Amino acid sequence: YLQGIDIIELRFNKAMERTIRESIEKARNTLLGLEVMSEEENAITLQVLSSSYGDVKELIRNMSKIARSMYLDVAEALLSWDISLANSIHFRDDNLNRLYFYTVRTIRKQLTSSALKENILKLTDFRIVAKVIEEIGDEAKHGANVILEILHRELKIGKEDLNHLKDCVRNLDILYQEVIRKALSTGFDVVELYEIMVQCNELLDKLSKRKSAIHERFSTSLYSLAEVYAVYETITAYIYDIASLALTPL
Repeated sequence: YLQGIDIIELRFNKAMERTIRESIEKARNTLLGLEVMSEEENAITLQVLSSSYGDVKELIRNMSKIARSMYLDVAEALLSWDISLANSIHFRDDNLNRLYFYTVRTIRKQLTSSALKENILKLTDFRIVAKVIEEIGDEAKHGANVILEILHRELKIGKEDLNHLKDCVRNLDILYQEVIRKALSTGFDVVELYEIMVQCNELLDKLSKRKSAIHERFSTSLYSLAEVYAVYETITAYIYDIASLALTPL
């Protein structure tokens, strides 16, 4: 699938075992576009129904939208005390993973048919950007788990702490949207890249200091809040990584 193969045939010397069928079904639910086309007692044929190359930029743009909704809703679930919203982040992580694997497949398929060096470099950068976005989603999923613990245990978080977190997430979101926009369009010139990296470092410093200050207050609920800050600290570092790839047009 990841190598860009459209038709995958599996054949066995005997009837397929139940565990094999379960593994195939799990893969089908994980990999976008993969469907069962025919099945026998000892063989099964799978096909990726969408065999077109696809628009890599659009795929990554869609990935970034899912990841953004996830990290925004981590904070929103805490601010609005919404358990169902925190739970929904897990389902979006599944969708993000499916889209990520499909993006990797699309990039690899294009790489095997690309003869121009500049295209190979561009696709390689896109591959890294897609992976970083997928990791942002994983980090948001971890944040959702922390939020669920806070909500289920009914741990109390002060209004000042919540407002500070909200402000940090707002600043992070501005950076994220700008970095994704530039990475998928013109890229940063040297001055722009320096400015965005300074802003990332300032936010990292702000998150780190707040996390340390929370730890010093010796409260169970605040320890969990500090872990939420750690999540956004990691996401900011990922944003920095994407920016560093966008020095020249991708």
